[in-house]
Amino acid sequence: RLVGGSSGNDGFRRQRQRSPSSASADGHGGQQGPDQISRHGSAQKRGMVAHMDDKQFDELAESTLKRIENALEHCDADLDFERVGDHILEITFADDSRIVVNRHAAMQEMWVAAKSGGFHFRWTGAAWQDTRQNDELMATLSRLISAQAKQPLTLN
Repeated sequence: RLVGGSSGNDGFRRQRQRSPSSASADGHGGQQGPDQISRHGSAQKRGMVAHMDDKQFDELAESTLKRIENALEHCDADLDFERVGDHILEITFADDSRIVVNRHAAMQEMWVAAKSGGFHFRWTGAAWQDTRQNDELMATLSRLISAQAKQPLTLN
């Protein structure tokens, strides 16, 4: 939409105001980047930001997905898992329910979709923290997998 501003012959300068969804993936274009704002409010205010470039994010996200796969290989739950492409880990349970873990490069977040809802995790420099409740990724996955597998387990 257009908003007024001072300057120009008619006393108003017209400039296009960009919505947050129209910001470029790297956070430029007058909008705050993914290292400064999350979809649930300012992550910076909560101390949840670790600055990293795309390559660092890709390496960290890949090692996190591998860590989850390794933990799943060593758990006793009745489940199966597979990578779907490079960015998605799909966990399937005996009742055919699923948990999907994927990395979202544009937001530099790890996303989890489960029966109980969706979760976004940001890297703090030490751990992947939930952007809403500040829970850690592996602890959240342990809780979600325990619920869907109907047996308690802890992923390490």
